Amino acid sequence: MDGACDTSEIAKVAALTTQDMGNARQALNLLRVGVELAEQNDVAPVRDEHIETARERVQRSWMANKI
Repeated sequence: MDGACDTSEIAKVAALTTQDMGNARQALNLLRVGVELAEQNDVAPVRDEHIETARERVQRSWMANKI
């Protein structure tokens, strides 16, 4: 969807993924979850809070898979 995500949110995803020692696949997953959250709330473009919530969900999922 055109305009679904600002370049600032893409930069935030890249920074968070780098900080967490992630890779491009993890960055795309984080962005995908953020977009899904925004869509669920009928909000565009994706906002910081969507990315932060997505990060928490992705990290929880990752930890659950490690256990």
